[in-house]
Amino acid sequence: MDVISEIRRLPTLSKTELIELWQQYFHNTPVCIRKEYYVRQIAHRLQELTYGGLDSSVKEKIEHIA
Repeated sequence: MDVISEIRRLPTLSKTELIELWQQYFHNTPVCIRKEYYVRQIAHRLQELTYGGLDSSVKEKIEHIA
C-alpha cells in the first residue's frame, strides 16, 4: 500500500488500531487519548519513513535554537 493511501485510511481506523500502529512505528505506548493526535503523528511518521526525515544540519539548527 502506498503512503498516501495509508494516510487517507488512518482516520477510518479505530482508536485501538491506531494505538497498535503507534506501537509499531514509535516502539512505545502512547500517552495521548485523542484519536486525532494519533492520526496526525502516525501520518507524519509514515511520511518521514517514506520520504526521509530532516537532514542533520536542520536538526543541529533546531537543537541550537532550543
